[in-house]
This record gives sequence, structure tokens and C-alpha cells, in this order.
Amino acid sequence: MKSSSTPENSTAPLTFAMNEDLVPLMESLQEQSNSSRSGIIREAIDTFDFKYYSPLVENHTRNSVRLSSLQKQRYLEYSKIKNVSIGEVIRTAVLALTPTEMPSFSLRSPDPFK
Repeated sequence: MKSSSTPENSTAPLTFAMNEDLVPLMESLQEQSNSSRSGIIREAIDTFDFKYYSPLVENHTRNSVRLSSLQKQRYLEYSKIKNVSIGEVIRTAVLALTPTEMPSFSLRSPDPFK
């Protein structure tokens, strides 16, 4: 038996993060339109004019750092606990450093923040 769905009308799940700030708006739109959250999102995507869209994205650079297995495990645990990427954990930690608060350490120290 052949399926009548075509690539144009078949659906597939898409998971993405949405700021919690949008939840009240989504709920309001759902009540007003008597539609599902998925319906609201599909409508938004179908009607939004992406021609003039300019994303609010910060440019990032790729960096590499050597970490001890203990450091890596600790930072991965932080990222899981806070439900963010390891990159976000590192960016937050770097942003929190100020020259006057930065601890003095030897560049050969295995864990300068210990």
C-alpha cells in the first residue's frame, strides 16, 4: 500500500529552544486563535517576511583549550545542571573574570582556578 503523503505535505518533528518570555505570548495567541502551539508556530513561519530579517546573533570564534579530565568532567556537569552548552559555561566564566579579580597562577598549573 502506497502512502499518499508527499514531501511537501508530510510532517516531521523539529525540536528547538524558545525563550520562556515567549510562553505568555504563545498562550495568548492560542486562546485568541483556538489553535495549537504547533499551529501558531507554523503560521508564524509561513507568514513572517524573512527578506528583511537580521538575526541577533553574536559572532563567536572557535577556541581550543587543554583541560584535565577532572576539569572537563566538572564543566560538563555544570553544563548539564544548568541545561546549557559547555561553551555557554565557559563564556559565562570568562565574562565573570575581571583583571582585578583574576587569581594569579602559573601558566603550568593544571587547574588555575582551584
